[in-house]
Amino acid sequence: MKRFLKRGCLFFGILLVFAFIIDYMVSKGLQKTECFSYQVYNDIVTGQLKSDVVFMGNSRALSHFNPKIIDSICDVDSYNLGIGGYPVNAQIAGYHCYKAHNKLPHVLVYQVDFFTLSILHDVRHRHNSERFFPTIYDKTMRKELSNMGYGFFELCCPLYRYFGYSEIARIGLMEFLNISHYVDMPAYKGFWPEEGTWDGTKASQIDSINSAFDIDARILFEDFLEECKNDSIIVLLVNSPYYSQTLRKIKNLNKMNDYYDSIAHKYGWQYLNYTENYDICDDTLNFSISAHLTPKAANMFSTRFAHDLDSLKVVSKRP
Repeated sequence: MKRFLKRGCLFFGILLVFAFIIDYMVSKGLQKTECFSYQVYNDIVTGQLKSDVVFMGNSRALSHFNPKIIDSICDVDSYNLGIGGYPVNAQIAGYHCYKAHNKLPHVLVYQVDFFTLSILHDVRHRHNSERFFPTIYDKTMRKELSNMGYGFFELCCPLYRYFGYSEIARIGLMEFLNISHYVDMPAYKGFWPEEGTWDGTKASQIDSINSAFDIDARILFEDFLEECKNDSIIVLLVNSPYYSQTLRKIKNLNKMNDYYDSIAHKYGWQYLNYTENYDICDDTLNFSISAHLTPKAANMFSTRFAHDLDSLKVVSKRP
C-alpha cells in the first residue's frame, strides 16, 4: 500500500511539474505574440516605458487617443493603457502594474464617462479576459487579480485558467517554441482604433442609459486620485467625444459631469468634456458606434486634444 501511495505521489508530482512547465511556456509564448490582447501588458512588464503622458480608461481611451499624433504635436512620449470593456477597478489594476515596472508619468489622462464608476468583481470569462492569463506571473497583477475574482485554482493551479481556451493555449505554445509567429490587430503604443461604419440600429433601440455611480467604485476612484496626487502626477479627467443623440439618453448626465468637474478641481486639476459643444459629436460619419470614433475621427480628436494639452503647459517638451 505504501509503495502504491509513493508511486501515486510521484506520478502526480511529475504531472504537476509538467503542468507548471507547460503553463509557463504558454503564458510566455502569448507575450511574444504581436496580438493586441497581450501587447500592452507585455510592454508594461518589460519595464522600459518612460512615458511623459499615460492614457487610461475603457475602450474609449484605447481607441480615441493616438500617441503618434499627440507625441508629435506636444513633443512628448506617451502610452495608452486603455482597456476595453472593463470599469475602474480593472483600469487601476493595469496602471498599478505599469507603476510597478516603469517610470511614473508626469501627466495621467484619465478617460472617464458614464461607465467608469462601476466595478467588475469577477473578470474571469469576460470579454477578452484572456488578456490577463500571462500576467499571472507578475507579482503586482497576481495581487490585483485576486481582488477581481481570481481564486486559488486560477492563481495556483497550472493550466486551470486555460480550460475552455484551448486555441489560445495552442497559440502560446507554438509561439514559445518558435514554430509560428502570431500577429493580430497590433496596436501602436496601446492605441487601437475601431474600424466600422455607422449603422444606428442599436442606438435607435436605446431608451435610456444608466450612469454608474457605484459607491465602492467612487471610493476606489478617489483613492486612486489621491495616490496620483501623492506621486506628484497631474491628472486630467477627459470625457472624449460621444454621439450627441445617444448622449442625451444618459440618465443623470449633469450629475456625472458635475462630479468629474468637482473632483478634478478638488485636486487642482481639470475636467475636459469633449461631449459638449464639439461639432464632431453631431455627425454619425465620425462614429462606428455611439461611444467609439472611427479611426479618421479619432485622429481628428487626438489632434484637437494634443493642442489643448500643449496649451495647458502641464508637461515639459523633451530636450
